[in-house]
Amino acid sequence: MSFDEPVSADLLDPPMTSLDRLDRDLGRVAAEALLRSLGGDDAPGQTVRLPPGLSVRSSCGCGLTVGGG
Repeated sequence: MSFDEPVSADLLDPPMTSLDRLDRDLGRVAAEALLRSLGGDDAPGQTVRLPPGLSVRSSCGCGLTVGGG
C-alpha cells in the first residue's frame, strides 16, 4: 500500500494499491477561495473536504484491479 499514487505503482510486481491525495484539485479549490477573498468576498471561511482517490491493485491480496492503473 502506498500513499500519494507513485507514477510506477502499476508497473511493480505485484501492482501496488495506493491512495491519492488529489493535490491538483486541492490547489484549485484553495486558489479559487483566495481569489474570491482578494475580490472582496467577506464570506466566512468554510471547511472543504475532497475525497482521496483509491487505486486498488493486486498488492492488497485481493487479485482485483479497481479504480486506477
